[in-house]
Amino acid sequence: MHYSVSMSVGRNEPCPCGSGRKFKSCCLPLHQKRARWDPLEDRLRERIEDFLYSEEFREDFRNAMLVYGAKPEDREDASKWRMFMDWYVHDYVTLAEDETILKAFLRQKSAQLDDLERDTVRSWSESPLSFYEVTSITRSTGFDVKDIFTGREFFVFDVSGSHSLSRYDLMFARPYRVDEIVRLSGGGLEIPHAKLNDIRKFVEQSLKSHGLDAGSIAEYFRRYSLDVLKFIETLFHPPLLVTPEGDLIVLSKAQYRVTNSTKASSILKSSKEFAYLDTEENALRFDWVPDVGDDPPPAAVLKLPGTLAITTDLQIAPDDGESEWFRVWGNLSLYQDRLVIECVSDQRLHRCKKVVEGLLTGVVEHLGDEYKEINHDTDESEPEDERRGGEDELSYDELSPPLQRGIKRYFEDYYEKWLNTNIPWLGNITPLQASKTPDGRARLDDLLKDMENMREHDDQNDLPAYPVEKLRKKLGLDRKR
Repeated sequence: MHYSVSMSVGRNEPCPCGSGRKFKSCCLPLHQKRARWDPLEDRLRERIEDFLYSEEFREDFRNAMLVYGAKPEDREDASKWRMFMDWYVHDYVTLAEDETILKAFLRQKSAQLDDLERDTVRSWSESPLSFYEVTSITRSTGFDVKDIFTGREFFVFDVSGSHSLSRYDLMFARPYRVDEIVRLSGGGLEIPHAKLNDIRKFVEQSLKSHGLDAGSIAEYFRRYSLDVLKFIETLFHPPLLVTPEGDLIVLSKAQYRVTNSTKASSILKSSKEFAYLDTEENALRFDWVPDVGDDPPPAAVLKLPGTLAITTDLQIAPDDGESEWFRVWGNLSLYQDRLVIECVSDQRLHRCKKVVEGLLTGVVEHLGDEYKEINHDTDESEPEDERRGGEDELSYDELSPPLQRGIKRYFEDYYEKWLNTNIPWLGNITPLQASKTPDGRARLDDLLKDMENMREHDDQNDLPAYPVEKLRKKLGLDRKR
């Protein structure tokens, strides 16, 4: 499939990449270069498709599906089928010819190809899959990538990818050159930057197990691409979102009927368990600030496989800034005739309800509880009834104002303290300490890229942004990258 903007944007209109320059003086020449090669690629792909579906390779096709684990119904999933076909054409070694489909095509049909066609097919046949990091994006045109194992950098012409990718996304993809233009083959997988360390460890261990060194990386990806593809599948199991106590993140809400709001207000304001905030939207707002002691040990969370610790715990001081800091575990909203409790786990809600019912005996009557997952992955392009979770999930902008503010304050407070927090990935030293050594700075750079990559994806869903630029500046890493 080809994506082109050159026919829909006038030469004198602003360039869709966002540079502010006219299209003709910016990205149009690159689009025109790319368009010149469309007929060549279309012609070659059609001939290769006829070749691979010929009787000669019928048994190979069945065997390739068996080896890959592909099923006939996978045809209905376009991206999954493209990945299988990409592997089959480029990497699968045929039974009859003991070579790949493309090499067999090049050998058998070489005399029927002109020089440019022959060079193009040879480029396709010699291009291995590899891991690339997206370093910058030119919207509506393409993106710059860097091979994470060889360091090779180049620009990829890919209009579709320029809109779907974020900076520092990782890709397992197969680039090929057509004259001056670098494209990606039909198959390819996008991977969050946070998986970079897992990928490096897997490849390093695989090279060692196959008796190969780092200089044989291209050969490794040619021969063992299926092993890598199967490994990548394991990276996409979604993590559990948990509190530091190890409880699943669930937006938990309890509602009560209030018989005497004045008395309820007086009791809550005098309680050490709750901190009065202000009056907003006809409700008195309180933070629930229980004495929970020291932070739980990290091991409590690390015992849970595949978890990501996310919490709205805050440490805030009253307006005078001199009193004791409080931990915030939930929010209360007291209206004239009702009381609402909101927490981020059902365990916390249960504990808060016991406190509230003990304090407000005879003043409140429990009406019911409500539990909903917080959905950070809403895809507005999907039909509403097909979105993950449906009515049992909430997006960030559906949370109550106090909870939204709490999450925002948490991020601001957390990353201030993060600079002086021991981080296991950094060798159990703080970011500030790590910034003093070359190895530490390299690890910090990877870590901050993870955070920036996550932020770009979160920005698309209106979630609080990680203050990456501020962190880089404080760590002395705010260099031009």
